[in-house]
Amino acid sequence: MQRIYYCTGTSFLTGDDVADAVLEYAWVLAQYGRFDLVRIPTRRADGSDGSSTLLVGPSSQISTEEVALAEAGEELVAREFVQSVKERAAHLRDPLPVVDFDGSMFETEPDD
Repeated sequence: MQRIYYCTGTSFLTGDDVADAVLEYAWVLAQYGRFDLVRIPTRRADGSDGSSTLLVGPSSQISTEEVALAEAGEELVAREFVQSVKERAAHLRDPLPVVDFDGSMFETEPDD
């Protein structure tokens, strides 16, 4: 488990893969000067699962700290979230190719 610290002084307890994905996505967003709202699966102080929303981007100051499982309870696993964030990062890194447009596809053949 890891604790994510946000620039406001707020922190969130979450799974290792979740924290890694959030940090990677924040880094990619910063590289492209973009921002995004990310709803992160978290573990509350009472041990229940919850979520927290972060605005991440170029000016975000985010850090993580490893937390012992004995203190945090069972590892929080959120495979769908991690996959979604990794896909969002990949779309920024490798955008869809753009086809050159020459207008020829709209030309009509002259009527005889």
